[in-house]
Amino acid sequence: MIISDTIILWSDDTSYPSFYSIVKAVRNIIWKCFKTQYNIALRGAIVMDSVTIFDNRKAVNQKAIDASIIGKAIIKAYELGNSLEWAGCYISPECFAENDSSFELFKVEVVILCLRSLTI
Repeated sequence: MIISDTIILWSDDTSYPSFYSIVKAVRNIIWKCFKTQYNIALRGAIVMDSVTIFDNRKAVNQKAIDASIIGKAIIKAYELGNSLEWAGCYISPECFAENDSSFELFKVEVVILCLRSLTI
């Protein structure tokens, strides 16, 4: 979902595959925006908390603007993202606590993602 200058991604669960998919999507968005001719630098945060999504778009016209998203996660991500003084994405500690058993795998996969970024 895009609202003004904000891109919002979410998952329906807190599983490691969902978490990793969000991290990978954010990495791709940040990298591709920076690689444009305009060198657009993005900043943001990945957090874990509650959200409520009201999606009233009609089945006939999925592009109609009639959807809302509210919740603690939006506020936390907004505040964390705005507190950054650098381009990139901050991942809040609760994301790792939830996926603690997969953290070692995550570290290896992030290194691979970073290496792939250098070759794109």
